[in-house]
Amino acid sequence: MKTPWGSRWGASLTVALAMLVLVAAITACGGDPTATMATSPLPTPTASGTIVFQNVVQPGFGGNGDIYVVSTDGTNLKALAEAPNWADHPSWSPSPDGEPTLWVMNADGTDKRSLAASPLPGHEAVWSPDGTQIAFFRDDGEASGIWVVNADGSGLRQVTPDSETGDRHPNWASDGRIFFVRSSKVFAVNPDGSRLQQVTEGYGVGDFDVSPDGKTLAIHDYTNDRILTIPVDGGGSPVTLLDQASRFMPSGLVGRWAPVWSPDAKSLALVTGSWGGDTGTRIYMVNADGTGLSAVPGVEAVMDLDWPPE
Repeated sequence: MKTPWGSRWGASLTVALAMLVLVAAITACGGDPTATMATSPLPTPTASGTIVFQNVVQPGFGGNGDIYVVSTDGTNLKALAEAPNWADHPSWSPSPDGEPTLWVMNADGTDKRSLAASPLPGHEAVWSPDGTQIAFFRDDGEASGIWVVNADGSGLRQVTPDSETGDRHPNWASDGRIFFVRSSKVFAVNPDGSRLQQVTEGYGVGDFDVSPDGKTLAIHDYTNDRILTIPVDGGGSPVTLLDQASRFMPSGLVGRWAPVWSPDAKSLALVTGSWGGDTGTRIYMVNADGTGLSAVPGVEAVMDLDWPPE
């Protein structure tokens, strides 16, 4: 399978590997409610698979992060993309001139190549369900919003208009719609820009993921410091996966959480996003009903993971 990746602004770079992943959590924790859970002992996950992620080598501005893969039991740790600056959102790669540019590579890290003949700016690339298109968000001073390009680099087009609020975190659902965050709410839109629809209300959404069947969102509600799942159609009841989520951040770190579903929708994984110091967390996992909190052993500074289908 091919993987899209690209770079950040200037000296930094981003990488994002678009497939389907998991999101982690817990329903309640005992002990001192003010204590961090970031280093608490947790069992090894029982869910099997291979996870791709950004490993923070040196936190903060001026630091760097590389792209790794690891099995859920902590074995088979391997670097796919190493760089002197930041590589994150597995699916992005450095551009020679420092501009954010979409690239692709094989899932084993080989055959890295530019997606287009000229630099194609973009962040947080995600594949369409059929593998023929890539959605990403753009904010390079010339244009912003959600954009789509064909997997061969042709057909570049803008899906949502330029906006001061910014449209970020695109997520391609199984029904063909692209979900994204605008002003802390989740919206959905067709790839041609039609049928724009607001999906969530009453949550401060930092990041999210759509379930493989397209019926459920896993969201980070930063307003209420929790991770939960909610039905896309508004029916049913939310399920809390991780309450007081900030306790699972390393001491002093404030950030968003990036939830991701497992390919079979039975589990979720959760790591930090990119706010507040670029420090990263362990890879937490939880069952879709909120039980069975666990953590992948041997990796402690993870950001922006993805869980490829087997």
